[in-house]
Amino acid sequence: MLDYYYVDLYFDPEQIAFEKIVDSCVSSLIASGCKFEQVTMSNPVAGQNVTFGEHVDLGPGDVPSVAAAYAREMIQSGKKVISFPPLGRIMFSYPFRLDNAALEDVHEEEEESHSSFEDIGLTFTYTASTGSGQTVKASLSFWEEYVLKSGAPELQVRNMRDVLGMVSRIARATPPFFGAMNTELHLNTDASLSLLKGGRLPEGNEFVIVGRALISKLDVKALKESRYQVAPLPGGGAIIQMTDKWGGLKAV
Repeated sequence: MLDYYYVDLYFDPEQIAFEKIVDSCVSSLIASGCKFEQVTMSNPVAGQNVTFGEHVDLGPGDVPSVAAAYAREMIQSGKKVISFPPLGRIMFSYPFRLDNAALEDVHEEEEESHSSFEDIGLTFTYTASTGSGQTVKASLSFWEEYVLKSGAPELQVRNMRDVLGMVSRIARATPPFFGAMNTELHLNTDASLSLLKGGRLPEGNEFVIVGRALISKLDVKALKESRYQVAPLPGGGAIIQMTDKWGGLKAV
């Protein structure tokens, strides 16, 4: 079974409209070199993937308004947690780099999984809570197994830096208030956010994105004394790298 890598970015829909958040993420990925492929959802009856495109000609420019209309409908029906696409993903492809040996191995995996190492999935989750208000989580996912763990180490680093470039472009266009990046098995965004709100370093993930709204919570003194690398984001935020295996952050 394939392992995935995840990027979770949290936005405040009271500050930034849901439609704009979706538009920003989709357009930023395309501007980063990703190719829009399709929007998929699961058919709960047949248990098979189908595409909105089989019923509606849905291009990247249509996704934000369709997502917003779907969210409004679900909110009006009383839903407190809304996923878009419902039981699916907005699919992109990106030319991640693999060496020849990894390329030979990956084809069998692609055939078995009916997917590609170039796939990037994007989903959105709107949550309304009495205690914590409204949030929108944008999640990116892609193969960790080959993109970040197989082949030449320098190509793995280049692939990660490309992903960091995508995240940085999204953050420049529409700043999240928080985010985290880690492997599927170890991603724990809530734990890092709780640490930050408690005045401690938001440890526990490979990368953490601290937006302008929460930057005052960051223990700058402890951060400077740590080994962690920091890259500033426009508007006062920062990306913090809490591992040394991906090289420097200066070019992000």
